[in-house]
Amino acid sequence: MNKSKVELSLKTCFRKIDSLNGLAKFVGLISYLHRCGKSQQLRLLEKAREQAELLVTFDAPDFSSRILVILGVLQGNLERHEEALNSFDKSLELQSDNLNSWANRGAVLLNLECYEEALNSFNKALEIKPNYSDAWANRGSTLGKLDHYEEALASFDKALEFQPDNNPETWLIRGSALFKLERYEEAVSSYDKSL
Repeated sequence: MNKSKVELSLKTCFRKIDSLNGLAKFVGLISYLHRCGKSQQLRLLEKAREQAELLVTFDAPDFSSRILVILGVLQGNLERHEEALNSFDKSLELQSDNLNSWANRGAVLLNLECYEEALNSFNKALEIKPNYSDAWANRGSTLGKLDHYEEALASFDKALEFQPDNNPETWLIRGSALFKLERYEEAVSSYDKSL
């Protein structure tokens, strides 16, 4: 099947989204949201939120929590940070040990410049999965925003311990922490590793 046939099939499916219900409609809306222009994304996001509300139930906390995480990530990607935070908080009401909820909640709070709360969320994620490299790196970024550069450096080192390869961004922000600590030679070395 070539690309044009795939595109035609998708357009046919997307025209029928409103005739769907339940999870099929939620997934259809999200799929369409990823493929449409910016002008339609917020409208589709709102429809996806409405559909998520119909799906979420305390009787199925794992499923419901996952739906809310997906919604929250989409909201965050579209810079609807307050809405994303609300989705992650609802997810945590259903499943308090949801790693993705804690990690994404921290990222949203970091974007909202609520650094202490972000740090608490990353710490919760790390309680659940101590070797979660992204949570360590985000924890380091948060500590850097709080001017706690030594602690930030330790977090970056942990992130690199768990994911030493293909992690240029962590090397880069690690270099910035070293620069703030006036450890210039180490900063340059860290910057070099980001290239």
